[in-house]
Amino acid sequence: MDRSREAEDQFASEQPSLLSSAWRYRWLVGFMGLLGVIAGLLFSAFRSPTYRASAAVLVEDSSSLFESVIDQNLDPVRFVSQQVEILSSNRVALEAASSLRTPFGLTSDQVSQAMDIQADHEASKITVSFEGESPQLAKAGADAIIASYEKVVQEQARERGDAALLKLTERTEEHEIRLDELQAELADLNALDPVRTERLQRFVDALAKLNQLQKQRESLGADDARLPGIRDQIADLEQDLRLWETITRIEESDPQLTALLSEQRSILDQMAVLRGRQDDITIEAELAGPGIRHKDPAQLPTSPAGAALSRLLGVFGLLGLAGGTALAYMLAVRSRVVTSRIMPEAVLDAPYLAEVPAFSLEGIKSPLPVRVAPTSASAEAFRFAAVAIESRSSMAGSRSLMMVSATLGAGKTTVAANTAIAAAREGLRVLMIDADFGNQALTQILLGDPFSEVGITEVVDGVDRLQDVVQHIVIGENRSVDLLSRGRRPVEAATVLRSEKARQFFAEIRESYDLVIVDGPPMLQVAYAGVLVRYVDSAVVVVPHGSRVGELEELADRIRLSGTPILGYVYTKAPLRQEMTASEGSMKDILGKGFEVNEGKPSVTASKRRAGRS
Repeated sequence: MDRSREAEDQFASEQPSLLSSAWRYRWLVGFMGLLGVIAGLLFSAFRSPTYRASAAVLVEDSSSLFESVIDQNLDPVRFVSQQVEILSSNRVALEAASSLRTPFGLTSDQVSQAMDIQADHEASKITVSFEGESPQLAKAGADAIIASYEKVVQEQARERGDAALLKLTERTEEHEIRLDELQAELADLNALDPVRTERLQRFVDALAKLNQLQKQRESLGADDARLPGIRDQIADLEQDLRLWETITRIEESDPQLTALLSEQRSILDQMAVLRGRQDDITIEAELAGPGIRHKDPAQLPTSPAGAALSRLLGVFGLLGLAGGTALAYMLAVRSRVVTSRIMPEAVLDAPYLAEVPAFSLEGIKSPLPVRVAPTSASAEAFRFAAVAIESRSSMAGSRSLMMVSATLGAGKTTVAANTAIAAAREGLRVLMIDADFGNQALTQILLGDPFSEVGITEVVDGVDRLQDVVQHIVIGENRSVDLLSRGRRPVEAATVLRSEKARQFFAEIRESYDLVIVDGPPMLQVAYAGVLVRYVDSAVVVVPHGSRVGELEELADRIRLSGTPILGYVYTKAPLRQEMTASEGSMKDILGKGFEVNEGKPSVTASKRRAGRS
């Protein structure tokens, strides 16, 4: 578990970042940026010139009484920003587009894309720029946006005034309801006093007349000729009401009556204030201006906008740099390499079996160090691989396996040959099958020149028996491994290996040996390798140091797709670590007394040969 976590951590740490990828392929990123600028120049060459016109306004806060009714926390500091938001709104764009549609045919989206707004908060100045294909369009666009802004601001002022009036009306109606309730309570208290009752009735009638006149006033426009007379009547009635209240307050000593009259008087005062504010808001809404202190109309531009070209080239250049960075990241991911023996574990989800150093680091020129250099670190690595494979095969019930690699040059055939020899020296009955029909590198390593004898094709076809065609390769005293080569028959590998006879052959052959090692072609380069791997109990992946992670990931997917479990992996062509070396005496002890190194061509004892075979 700890080793798997370590592999995942190292794999994640090796993941390239955008910045590192861009720096690694900076020439590509720069080239793509240059291409973007060139594309921008070509685009501008075939594109009509654009003109820019600017109009400016000095804004001022024209908020009034109804602002305090709706928003008690209006922040003057944000006023300019609020006006910029209004100018940028779709409402202004729609209004401007409606005025530009007839001569120029612009939509609101086109207006929004063509305009640019800059604000000077300290000076309360807002500058609106507009780009168009002609000087006339640029000037008309900038002026149309300012005019639309003025109209929208006035409309919003009226809307706020209506909202404020509605809120004041709601509050007045609440007071009227409470006033009716108070009048009913007062009537009950004064029912036994005729004089008081008469005075109260006159009070009620005057109050009703007052409410009638106030409603009539609200229904009239601000310029109606009857409005001054109604206001005078309202003022007289309010004065009479206050006088009657004073007389009643002097005459009455009943605490309950006094409290009711006090509340009634307070409500009447509040209603008077509310109606006064309604009058003010109505007048101010009619007179509301656009909130502009000064306006500078747009001037007709005389030349195309140079800034537009530089901005266009900047955009295309940035797009090119972004594309180059993305491409660099893809290349960095694809070219990411395996740098340690534990990294493949995170990709394969399989254990590490052995680490084989590069032969050249020990001065080994033969592909069979287990034979020619048995005391080397390379030979010991293959013995580690043989022990690990035997142990895991026993636990998994696996007797046949296939050495697989992503591409040529991984050392797959070398691992197959040396591991087989090392396993045979441990006393296992081992069969090697050279199933790479187009290469036969395993046969060449073990026997020298290509050995033109019968093999797989004859056995699968039923012409020969396995025991008659296998070649026994002596590797030591009373030790040998068996090799089954391709054979002589001129057949297509895919045709032979996809047959039912081939499937039966690979299923039966495992019963005759302790370990069957199949060497096939690289899985990412030859299609029938995917057929071979389905015929074995498990796969051993050969991962060379410095190989590409992307290829290893694709190889893992191919093996999982076949349904064959991965027994583990062998890390080849690795750097020679100090702990991999051992003393010669210890190695002799491991190999056994009397072991002799055979540096010549391996001896081959031919099995029973058929007489007369050409």
